[in-house]
Amino acid sequence: MPSEHCLSIQEMLTGQRLCHSESHNDTVLAALNQQRSDGILCDVTLIAEEQKFHAHK
Repeated sequence: MPSEHCLSIQEMLTGQRLCHSESHNDTVLAALNQQRSDGILCDVTLIAEEQKFHAHK
């Protein structure tokens, strides 16, 4: 079963395509977490009990 499908009725009615993806949320969160791990877009570091947490304001 594919993880994505496009609703052609929406496209027929409005000329726009509405797509649904079961994996999009996980893919975006994984990419954002990787950016955080790499320090990309992190502009503040919180330190608590000698542990550092990189974050974005």
